[in-house]
Amino acid sequence: NNNARITLIDVIDETPPEFSLLSSSSKSTTVKAQKDFQNIQVSDSQTTLKNIVEKLKKTGIQASCKVLKGKEFIEIIRRTLRHKYDLVIKNVVDSKRSSLLSMKNEDIQLMRNCPCPVLIMKPKVRDDYPLLLAALDPDPLNPERNDLNHLILKHTLSLERSFKKCEIHIVNAWNFHGEFGLKHGRKFLPNSEIRSMGYREKRRRKELANSSVKCNS
Repeated sequence: NNNARITLIDVIDETPPEFSLLSSSSKSTTVKAQKDFQNIQVSDSQTTLKNIVEKLKKTGIQASCKVLKGKEFIEIIRRTLRHKYDLVIKNVVDSKRSSLLSMKNEDIQLMRNCPCPVLIMKPKVRDDYPLLLAALDPDPLNPERNDLNHLILKHTLSLERSFKKCEIHIVNAWNFHGEFGLKHGRKFLPNSEIRSMGYREKRRRKELANSSVKCNS
């Protein structure tokens, strides 16, 4: 719907965990076997991705694929920097839990360090009435952060138009810096004043988030 160019990427671990179980005497004799194993993985992955690319091309989507070797989140970030991708879409392992705890540490590292927005998707997405979460952190004094907020909203609204019905939640997580010190330090304030300060900060952040949404609507 957005006339996007898509690159399908699979990252093969250069040191498969299975080989770490080999004894020290066996490791020296299995270097070739390990390389052969990696080559088979790369070949199988290329075949799978190419088949998907061909199907996408038949529907008019510009698609290509690439198989990389290394640490997954590092290779994705490197390629994103090199090719200046606008959006990275990543799946999470199927889990009965839908919380952040069900994500791999590599996925969290990707979200923290990727230079462009990252869309994390569960294997099964409701196409009848999907629920999207856009996490914003607006800051009038930080143009770079506001640009990222703009991209997140842009992609979220773009996804919304792909469904007949869609619900969007906007979230801004924040903490009240110095709250513990104000409550328990030597120069503490009354709890009523601290609550008022927290309320004013919450209201300010809500107004900033609403303003960001209106500017991108």
